[in-house]
Amino acid sequence: MSLCEDCIKGIRHEGNPEGRWETLNGVESYVGTPSGEYRKDTVLLFVCDVFGPQLPNAQLLVDDFASNGIKEPPDLFEKDGIPFDFLESEENRQAFDLPAWLGRHGPAESSRPLLDKVITALKDQGVTMFAATGYCYGGRLVFDLAFENITSASIANHPSLLESPDDLEKYFTTSRAPLLLNTCSDDELFPPPVQS
Repeated sequence: MSLCEDCIKGIRHEGNPEGRWETLNGVESYVGTPSGEYRKDTVLLFVCDVFGPQLPNAQLLVDDFASNGIKEPPDLFEKDGIPFDFLESEENRQAFDLPAWLGRHGPAESSRPLLDKVITALKDQGVTMFAATGYCYGGRLVFDLAFENITSASIANHPSLLESPDDLEKYFTTSRAPLLLNTCSDDELFPPPVQS
């Protein structure tokens, strides 16, 4: 499954983010922390889509998880996520060189090392259990973490950059983490025979 044109479409959510930016092992991360009691040894890794955590949509989702008692963080693109104005204009989407952007931000070569640095920093803070939720681009990284049994639960939302059905078969033979896949009912990259 690769990125499709719908991966760079959407709407901008309204609201005021309440989390804060922290540097975790050299990686700038948007962190939502619950206001009440929460398990300090457990973190939900929020692995963003191609727009990055600077998009208010991502920040508001992180804040919502935090309001439900889950702390989670990272900027996997070092402030080079796809520009927000793509959400407003077909012209902007067509002018953007997505293959060149992916060449700079391959999940294994570019983003995974940053995610690993964040995980190391969180372990140093006493975190012993990780779950991960990934959106589109981030879904690939959720699978990779589960392949290595770094996470104890996985959520992949319209995951991209997967090899289907190979990555699903690998997931079920190597990972111990339960998996929730949220996909479209009509997804040419993830058709019903692969979903079942």
